Amino acid sequence: MSAAGESVVDVAPKLSARVRVLSSFAGNARKNDELDALATALAAWRNKRLPTVASEAGTEVLRLLSERREDLVAERTRGLNRLHGLLRDLVPGGVPGTLSTHRAARIVRGIRPQGVSARVRRRLASDILRDIRTLERKIADLNERIETEVEASTTSLTQIFGMGPILAAKIMGTVGNATRFPTKAHFASYCGTAPVEVSSGEVVRHRLSLAGNRKLNNALHMG
Repeated sequence: MSAAGESVVDVAPKLSARVRVLSSFAGNARKNDELDALATALAAWRNKRLPTVASEAGTEVLRLLSERREDLVAERTRGLNRLHGLLRDLVPGGVPGTLSTHRAARIVRGIRPQGVSARVRRRLASDILRDIRTLERKIADLNERIETEVEASTTSLTQIFGMGPILAAKIMGTVGNATRFPTKAHFASYCGTAPVEVSSGEVVRHRLSLAGNRKLNNALHMG
């Protein structure tokens, strides 16, 4: 919307939830997308100090590429699991350890199936192996595109030890414009890295937060 010239503001989920609870339009109706949208619109209309969301074309590209890569990696994992299951039935004792495409190809070539079901399993294993190799080529292409986009963004994230372009792209794509967070405490709350106080009496204790954006939280901890 902001890219189309519309004025967009960032409405916190707690703010729209408070409007929904206190407004009469919801009544006893069950939570749904229409009521959520109306509550968010009312929250934006009633609050004039909400941060403006600017066009984030660069980070949006990184988000799209990162999500596509995650889908391909997940599909590759499912393919390897299916391939592992087929080889377990084709190879006496199964195939222990990590299964790579090179190792799987070597195993499949050495299989001499006996019987109709074994021949079908071997054919399916070959088909799945080809699919996995195709996925790996697509993932490699995406890695290059992501690395190029991250380099063009001139971000300093990759200067952090252990932070590569793939992880940096995921964080940037999820966060968007970091200036929308007034302070580092707001950002820590958003990604669930701020500890939650669970003190009792004079005993002061904190625990890890289970709230916030869990995908971003995971990405930060992977770094």
